[in-house]
Amino acid sequence: MAAFDATTGRLLPWQVQPDNAVMDVAVDGDRVWPGGTFTRLGEQRCRRLVAVDADTGAALDTAASASDAVRRLCLAGPWLVAGGDFLRLSDAPRACLGAIDRVSGEAVPWDPALVAEQNRLPVVYAVRAWNDTVWAVGDFESTGGHPRPGVAAFAVPSGALIEGPPPAELTPAIGLLPAGDHAVLLAYLAHGYHGSKDIAPRGYAILTPS
Repeated sequence: MAAFDATTGRLLPWQVQPDNAVMDVAVDGDRVWPGGTFTRLGEQRCRRLVAVDADTGAALDTAASASDAVRRLCLAGPWLVAGGDFLRLSDAPRACLGAIDRVSGEAVPWDPALVAEQNRLPVVYAVRAWNDTVWAVGDFESTGGHPRPGVAAFAVPSGALIEGPPPAELTPAIGLLPAGDHAVLLAYLAHGYHGSKDIAPRGYAILTPS
């Protein structure tokens, strides 16, 4: 993991030195949030999610952690939203999707309670936030008992599930991008599951929240 000057492209003397993969980063003013599978940054012990000083790369003292891989991160109002393979986020039970406070790193009360089918563990492959909404896509069937196969949207900061008909047969969804002001471009697999090594998109859909 490295940092570059945004104007000149010059490599900065900023070395975080994780002991394993960094899968995503979120830039939050004077701090940077790496997430991944690492458990150390240099000599500093950490658990897959950590805040570092944007100028020096030094790890900051927050409560942030995850029990397994953090695949994707996004800023959403006062939250840092994380998606991945974890079952605990900052020591709170969160099945692969949750949010922490951007200052303290403590888990916020929002619990999406994602569930996959066939006794598999759910996985979130992507999270994005815009228009006061957090979208999550992955290999899951429901959230809080509401059917949402592969994609779900939540209001920020209430965490309320955004109502609307769930998309059919898009599980597992693997990526999403804004498509205009009120739509989402979703990439998904027509077949397979999250354990497959082949996760190339095999289809696309445009979704609009109601």
